[in-house]
Amino acid sequence: MTITQMYNLEDPTPGDTLAQVGAQVLAAPATFGLSVAQATEMSDSAELFNEALAAWNAARIAADTASFDKQTQRETSLAVFSQYLNLMYANPSVSSSSILSLGFAPRSTSKTPILPFIPQEPFALPSADGSVKVSWKAGDNKYGVIYEVEVSDADESNWTLLASTTKTRLTFNDFAPGVPKWFRIRATKNGEVSPYSVNAGIYIPAPGFGLEEAA
Repeated sequence: MTITQMYNLEDPTPGDTLAQVGAQVLAAPATFGLSVAQATEMSDSAELFNEALAAWNAARIAADTASFDKQTQRETSLAVFSQYLNLMYANPSVSSSSILSLGFAPRSTSKTPILPFIPQEPFALPSADGSVKVSWKAGDNKYGVIYEVEVSDADESNWTLLASTTKTRLTFNDFAPGVPKWFRIRATKNGEVSPYSVNAGIYIPAPGFGLEEAA
């Protein structure tokens, strides 16, 4: 490996390389034509870099968790507001002016049912502990839509309903590592159902092997 190649290594690989080289040089500085102080500086800088890498990785995990929690709470809040706003619209004692005062559109006089649309971009993120985070985008669906999440084995012969929800992401647990699964979602509203989304597939690794999460 050349110095240029070392510079081009992607994190966190340089941390392991620098730590290994630093330890070897520190063990026998004279062999490599360096003083103890110089070898110590090499070793210390590698250690500091690895500490920075660990802090960076912890911050990245915390940011991913915070982002997921924020989105989950967003969907929960919107679902709660949707539920009670629907009650307001349906209650004839609530005036249109009261609804308008909240910044929402007045009641529609149309009786045409609003049909649900296909959920978009389903994504399943597995973990080695057997949990799977399933998410999707609402697409053109608005309030009052319920999503049905289904799961099947790899051959798609046994689709089973996992959950009905107003959210656009859920976490499911207790899946067996090493068993591939398919997930799909459809939307329901006014007694009508949308076609199913495309399938999102996963393969849960055995504990200890880890995963690369999407950036």
